[in-house]
Amino acid sequence: MAGENGLRETRDLALAAYWKMRGLVILRASRRGKEFEFLFRDEKGLGDRLAVEFANSEAQRFDSEVRALKKLCQLDGGR
Repeated sequence: MAGENGLRETRDLALAAYWKMRGLVILRASRRGKEFEFLFRDEKGLGDRLAVEFANSEAQRFDSEVRALKKLCQLDGGR
């Protein structure tokens, strides 16, 4: 996650969305197979603090619920 020269990288789609929402600028977004890769400019070094903030946020809870609902729909047609 931590990078050099004011850059941050993550493969976590939810964290990438949170970083973007909190003001970090996306420099690159790509996908390799099922994995996403995002590179952000983080000149102020906020990435680590924002990652902890995300872990304790309603945004993380929302992401967790979306994932749970997705899994539910995959189980026996969601019945």
